[in-house]
Amino acid sequence: MVFASMKISTRLASGFGAVIVLLAIITTISTLEMITLKHDVDDLVSDKFAKTSLANNIILNNNVIARAMRNSLLVKGKSDIAKELDRIAVSTRTIKEDLNKT
Repeated sequence: MVFASMKISTRLASGFGAVIVLLAIITTISTLEMITLKHDVDDLVSDKFAKTSLANNIILNNNVIARAMRNSLLVKGKSDIAKELDRIAVSTRTIKEDLNKT
């Protein structure tokens, strides 16, 4: 009943005022959420992606070692065996370097 007894200009002003207050609240919440999102994306890009990339390199080099070990048992010539053992040494060195980066 109180709202019905007000003049139309007062009702319009209070309605627009309420909309502006709600807009300010939504803007504040959105800004805070965007700041949180920015921190999460920064963490993802700078920390987690780098670790994932290193883990993928380690897996890749593990696979190279496995294939080189298999090939060293299958090949006949000593030079071919030495070449496969060198691949193992290089991949092992790369894995150790990647593990030291973390």
